[in-house]
Amino acid sequence: MNKFMIVPLNVGHGESILVYIHHNNKEFKLLIDGGSYRNSKNSYNEPVFNVEKIKKISINNVLHGIVVSHVDDDHIGGILHIIREWKKLDEKKAFFLIFNDYIDHNISFSQGETLINEIKQLQKNEKINVNLLNSYSNRYISANEWIKNNLCTLPVRIMSISQRKLLPAKKSDWIYITLLTPGIKEIKDVMEEWKKDKQRRQDGKKGSANGKIINDSSISFLLEYDNYTILFTGDSSIKLIKNKLNELHEVIERIDYINLCHHGAAENNKGILELIENYDCCSVFASTNSINYPKHPCLFMLYKLIKKYPDIKIYLTNDILKLNDLSEWDLSQIKEFDFIDNADGNVKTIIQNLKEMEFPLDQKTLEKFVKEIKDKLDKSHDDKIKINEKQLITEVCSEINKELSQAQANGRIICITDKIPYITIFNREDKNEK
Repeated sequence: MNKFMIVPLNVGHGESILVYIHHNNKEFKLLIDGGSYRNSKNSYNEPVFNVEKIKKISINNVLHGIVVSHVDDDHIGGILHIIREWKKLDEKKAFFLIFNDYIDHNISFSQGETLINEIKQLQKNEKINVNLLNSYSNRYISANEWIKNNLCTLPVRIMSISQRKLLPAKKSDWIYITLLTPGIKEIKDVMEEWKKDKQRRQDGKKGSANGKIINDSSISFLLEYDNYTILFTGDSSIKLIKNKLNELHEVIERIDYINLCHHGAAENNKGILELIENYDCCSVFASTNSINYPKHPCLFMLYKLIKKYPDIKIYLTNDILKLNDLSEWDLSQIKEFDFIDNADGNVKTIIQNLKEMEFPLDQKTLEKFVKEIKDKLDKSHDDKIKINEKQLITEVCSEINKELSQAQANGRIICITDKIPYITIFNREDKNEK
């Protein structure tokens, strides 16, 4: 039996994704991020023992590779626990780890420093063989040779964008990983930010790093296998990733599955509709960031996806309708839409106009929208319909709630649960059978 699966783990707070490939009695397992150090709760307000879940996957089964996208706790925290547990085990292990530590530049956030220190201790164990890589060196020939000689797995080739462009015809049973972001600018920005953070900590001062800079430093990459292409994004943005994909336009024509950026946040996914259109994507998936961040994912974005692409499927790790109280919809998630001024004062027309607009939308623009409608009503001396912001928001949210509920009932929005624990790309006896 040959299998190719994406397993977005419901780790509560954070993101953790396992890629599992089985072909001709050989396996490949890649863990992308590890969720938070802290235990969290799921959409049913039940504890999620996320670290235990990840440890079970990694200890009882071999992992061939780990990608740590960036240093936010909800991505790196669980990986630290895995490494610490491996230190206690008396067994042979070999794996590669892709992580931008920037240690050569004498800068690091505290958890990034901790991870590197843990890896160094792990490397002292004669039974554990780990190859530490970063996404910006472009030196992967020796890494690929190491994988070939040390991992009992399917053939794996890690590449930069330029190396992927020069790749001859792909082999169907090979796994190809092309590293996309961060770019040079994002690397320089995060290096400077890390210097500031390190100085703050040394001075004993309070403060936090620029979240956007940290998210923009996320490692994103393409994974190709058996004519399928998956895009993994971390907390990066569609804007940054599209710039890198443009460099590959001659060799990457289709992306079958897209990991929504930053748990489905609106700002990071601006441009997702165009990306889906350009690359003929059939499914998107996201680790929805539990009740801690109920606006991850942005419901208006999901609404736009299901309305524009009737055949697309959306996989989420939490029940979005339990996570988000639509009556208290956070309009700060919606920015910059084009004003449509043809509303005649009818609530249904207003709703329809809003539904036709591209996300995101900001509070100021909404207030302008409502004010112009009110002005039209005043000029027409029509007192039958009274419209205010609260009514408008309630009506729009009710409509979106109804549409998303219907999509979930119809199987277009699928929650990753014990009943549906993974996304099956294929699971077949004959690998050549489509």
